[in-house]
Amino acid sequence: MIWHVIIDGEQRGPLSHDQVLEYLHSGQLVGHDLIWRPGFRDWKPISELADFWQPPKRESLPPPLPAPAERAEHDDTQTVAVVADRKWSLWGATNIGLMVSVFVLSLQIASGRGFELANYAQTASAETVMYLAGQIIAAPLIFVIVAMVVNIFRWRLPASDARAIKGATVFVISFVGIGMLLALYGQWFFSSTERISGATRDYAMKSMQPVCVRRQMSLRQGQNLSDEQISKYCQCVGIHIADNTTYKGLTRDSNAPDVVEYLKRQAETAGRECRTWMGL
Repeated sequence: MIWHVIIDGEQRGPLSHDQVLEYLHSGQLVGHDLIWRPGFRDWKPISELADFWQPPKRESLPPPLPAPAERAEHDDTQTVAVVADRKWSLWGATNIGLMVSVFVLSLQIASGRGFELANYAQTASAETVMYLAGQIIAAPLIFVIVAMVVNIFRWRLPASDARAIKGATVFVISFVGIGMLLALYGQWFFSSTERISGATRDYAMKSMQPVCVRRQMSLRQGQNLSDEQISKYCQCVGIHIADNTTYKGLTRDSNAPDVVEYLKRQAETAGRECRTWMGL
């Protein structure tokens, strides 16, 4: 009759070996419940004891029960110590890197450069999909490399207890989810009928500028136009076209006959206004 146990927050004992077994068989005690006998410095989980036959070395009273907050703090300290004494989980590092990628993409959208992401997602070609996939997995790859380097220096420690299958499943689901969100973002971005502005307007104007310059240089035979005048003229044309272009208009098929005719009329109108403005 040496054993003392904690059942539903109450101390019971002293108990015999058979009585403790009866509590275990009935389910009133489980492996993580606390047990003590004379000779123990503190309470221990029952799962840590190999048997119940060893007699006490000396008679003594059990130590006072720790307060719930103290037990919780002790358990948390043990958990942190166990985690710190293991190798890093590669899939855990991968998923942390994936969260960093989401943060970076969010910053890109918040800074006004969401047009580039929307453009790649809306185009959905092999090249743009590969670009977006590379941008998403860049941070996870960096975190995996860091974890591998850390594990080289911790080679004597046991492997991480994190489940690889669970980590891989979380990564795949998260990766696919991010891709779907980017696709939806691209559709939403280019569904607006508002006129383009900000980084989108700058991008459209920069795209039109070199095309216009090349065309005007090929047509300036017999005209006394300098490169500076052509550049100024094309900049004016780009501004006029951008002023009449909506986000939805950027998704039009440039090879469709009606779109080609529309763009042609838009360019001619902008050209006349710019030539008048420049006195050409």
